[in-house]
Amino acid sequence: MAKQYPYYCAGEWRSSDRPLEIRNPWNDEIVGTTSFATEDDVEDAIRAAEDAFEIMRVMPLYERAAALD
Repeated sequence: MAKQYPYYCAGEWRSSDRPLEIRNPWNDEIVGTTSFATEDDVEDAIRAAEDAFEIMRVMPLYERAAALD
């Protein structure tokens, strides 16, 4: 059985009941599975991005750069 991988959304690992097979493009073997994000996940991700933008927009450049390291 292939390993199940959750996806990261809005600061937490999640999964849904809509599976997605991850295949090796060379031999088409299933190497893992994850799941499609739900509509609620997409809304949560957008909200988290908007919240982060409000914090990051006033942060000095050197602090933003350090956060990405």
